[in-house]
Amino acid sequence: MRYWALFILLLLINQGYSQSGTYRQYTTKDGLPSDMVYCAIQDEDGFMWFGTDAGLSRFDGYEFVNYSLQDGLPDHEIINFFKDSKGRIWLYTINGTAGYLLKSKIYNSGNAPFLRNLSIESQFTNIFEKESKIYFSGSENLLVLDEDNKIQKIELPTDISYSYALPFRDSILVFTHYNLNWLKDDQLTRASEWTGSSFSSLKQNMVPLPYHHIIDGDRIIFSMISQEFICSYDVTQKNFEFINNNLAIYNLHDVGETLVFTENGVYNVNEEGNRISEIKYPISESSNLLIDKNDDIWITSITSGVYHFDQNPIKQVPNIPFANQLQAVGRNLYCQTGLRDILVLDSEHDAISHHAINVGNIKDLSEYNGEPLILTSHALFYGAKKIPGTYARSISQVDSLLLIVAGSVLYQLDGSFLDKTPQPFTNSSNRLFQEHNSKFRKAHVIKRDSIYLTSDAGLKYFNGTKTEKLHDGIPLTRIRMDDIVSFNGNIAIATSGNGVVIMSKDSICNIGTDDGLSSNIVSCLFSEDSILWVGTKLGLDKVYWKDGSFSILKINQEDGLTPGQVLDIEPYAGNLYVSTSEGLSYFPNNTSFREDNNIPIIINSILADNKLVPEQKQYIFSPRIDDFQINYSAIIYGEKGSLEFRHQLKNVGDNLNNWRITKSRQAYYSNQKSGEYLFQLQVRTKNSEWSDIKEFRITILTPYWKTWWFQVVVTVLLFSVILYSINRFRRARDLRERLDRDRIEAEIKALKAQINPHFLFNALSSIQRFIIKDQKGEAEDYLADYGQLIRKVLDHSDQLTVPLQEEIEILKLYVEIEQLRTGNQFSANFNVEPNLDPYITNVPCMIVQPLIENAIWHGIHDLPQDGVINVNVTSSNGQIIVTVQDNGVGFKSENSTPDRKSYGSKLVKDRLQLLNRFYNRPFEFEISSKPGIGTTATITFPADL
Repeated sequence: MRYWALFILLLLINQGYSQSGTYRQYTTKDGLPSDMVYCAIQDEDGFMWFGTDAGLSRFDGYEFVNYSLQDGLPDHEIINFFKDSKGRIWLYTINGTAGYLLKSKIYNSGNAPFLRNLSIESQFTNIFEKESKIYFSGSENLLVLDEDNKIQKIELPTDISYSYALPFRDSILVFTHYNLNWLKDDQLTRASEWTGSSFSSLKQNMVPLPYHHIIDGDRIIFSMISQEFICSYDVTQKNFEFINNNLAIYNLHDVGETLVFTENGVYNVNEEGNRISEIKYPISESSNLLIDKNDDIWITSITSGVYHFDQNPIKQVPNIPFANQLQAVGRNLYCQTGLRDILVLDSEHDAISHHAINVGNIKDLSEYNGEPLILTSHALFYGAKKIPGTYARSISQVDSLLLIVAGSVLYQLDGSFLDKTPQPFTNSSNRLFQEHNSKFRKAHVIKRDSIYLTSDAGLKYFNGTKTEKLHDGIPLTRIRMDDIVSFNGNIAIATSGNGVVIMSKDSICNIGTDDGLSSNIVSCLFSEDSILWVGTKLGLDKVYWKDGSFSILKINQEDGLTPGQVLDIEPYAGNLYVSTSEGLSYFPNNTSFREDNNIPIIINSILADNKLVPEQKQYIFSPRIDDFQINYSAIIYGEKGSLEFRHQLKNVGDNLNNWRITKSRQAYYSNQKSGEYLFQLQVRTKNSEWSDIKEFRITILTPYWKTWWFQVVVTVLLFSVILYSINRFRRARDLRERLDRDRIEAEIKALKAQINPHFLFNALSSIQRFIIKDQKGEAEDYLADYGQLIRKVLDHSDQLTVPLQEEIEILKLYVEIEQLRTGNQFSANFNVEPNLDPYITNVPCMIVQPLIENAIWHGIHDLPQDGVINVNVTSSNGQIIVTVQDNGVGFKSENSTPDRKSYGSKLVKDRLQLLNRFYNRPFEFEISSKPGIGTTATITFPADL
């Protein structure tokens, strides 16, 4: 049933082929690689593919993308297609090399190695699928491809010079020049010889070799190698019938009837199957036909490209190049085709009469009681009557009243006036009112006492007694208005520049191009229920109105409407007729013109920095990418140039939308920040909503120097370097400090060592005096104390500090030795502050001894009386204070020196300076003296040595 409907559609479309222009022709000017087109097929995505003598071409309704040998085609001449159950589209090539299409990708022996063994070594004659196997029929051999892509060669008789295989029921028929063979279970069995009376009338070279075939029950209909015959073979009866076409046959096709594609056009075989009847497809050298998913018809031609016939509800009335006004009267349609010409059509669009008006130019058409009313500038024609009048512009009616606008006057006629003896309708008795400063164009009657009048100066309202200037309160209507109608309880006004103005009781609505209207120049209106048809300079608009809100559908040349400005709109015989400046179109009243939102969107390619990115589920771009481009198609035919896209690139999880609306088929983005993005794309036609969203993810990687792991690594490395540097600095500093300490310590020890020889020299001098004086006992005591002192000094020779108790013991031994030497000439007192623990308080070793020595040698040595030396150890504010005080001779001032040079004081000062540097702590030395009273030496140093 479907094919019968398609066949009828084909006939209908074809019938108007040369008259209506409801087709689109595509040639090399539109992008085809050649006008020699052999075949067409549609893939799963909806793309149309065309095989030409110059390569392969893909079409999405907008542009052609062409493929050649450089793009992977196995051959440049593609003569036919075959689609298998896996969606692969196999290519018939002229030289027998195989290839196929899948998801718009070409597969050849380079990217599909099994195709290397699939060379037919001759021209392909047929490709078909049977029981999950693909059969490749060549003119000299037959190959079989199984599901595992393994190839088997079927051995044919050696005398075969041309063969053609096709599936038939549970077997395969193999035609050759001389035999008909059955192929079953890969075994070839001869069915008959091409001999006998059946071929007695044929010439020797007209052997029954099929090139294209149709299976119809028990019959196989095929063309002959001679291209001038159609043969019908009954497999059951084993008999042949021939139709001599006398035309070159290029193809056969079945749409419920057998279509024959010839050098002169498309023909069909009649029901009896014994002759060819011409159908009006005068496409010369047509080669193939395809019915696509939308039941549109595509016809290819050997010489003139591709023809597309879509399922268009809009048809054109033939032989009406121009119709200024339309009026349905009874069963007829009146069309004004000139200033004084009226053409009357019936529902079959046959012209049943023609009226030539000889009194004035036609101004308006109407109807009264089943008779036409033709208003001219100087008369009103009602049936056969002519009623004179002048300056007429338009005619309207309400109930039985007729209103005629003539210049500045509005005439009112009762219907009975038309039946009386004709008198001029411009009689003063018919005058309803007159305004000398106005020039009215049309009157629109709501009721007897409610009339709207349009003029070149604006809109006026007549309430039965007087007129009101409405355009003063409605600025939109101050310009020229060409039509006015009642619409859904409102008044709709067509303006020449402000679109449509809709007036209701409470508000005024203006609909213009910003709202979706095709043009602001509106010439005519027609209303039905909640639909307002608007005729504009650029086409026809359908306005859906509800409660003050509206939506608009645009209908124009792309939909099959005759081009030009819309002049009038009229319902007739279940159709809506639309006259334009270039012809007359019609379509069923109930046509919605709303289009499907689910337009297929295909992502063709993605380029990153102008380099092709392989197809992925989620695209991941390097942070070094400067820009990327997304190329896409929306597959819809018959809407070239009218598609509108919108796309956006937003962060994943972001609910904000930032759509870019464009007609371009490319989305370009540059300098995007790193992150997770969602690319979304939609499309719509002028009469559809936005399609479903096509989307995929794009990840722009974060530069490694911004990644958390890199920052952690850098932080760790930096921290390590800092620690290493700090540690190295500390080690170097410690080393320097240690070296400094060692050096200072060495210097301290050196100074200390200088004290020891000085003390030793003094001690030995004393022993020498004891011996000279023969004081053996004193010498022995002296040596005993001296030995004990030397032992203690040597025990602490490598130490910078010693406990205070040890230091006092050394000092007491030294004092005892000096007392022996001087004959107890002085006394010494050692006082330690009770709060100080002499066992844990450290003091510089042998630092006080030189001061006591100075007090003995320089202070009390020359006193006439006994001397006294006081050694006091106290603490204050974390400092140890050691004072050595004597009652010696003293000296004059702090800057003066004793008479004898004191090496001890200098050594003490030098040691304290070194200790200051060694510990980086304060060590102080101070001497104060008064002549005749004594000297006080003070050493201050930290308590925590």
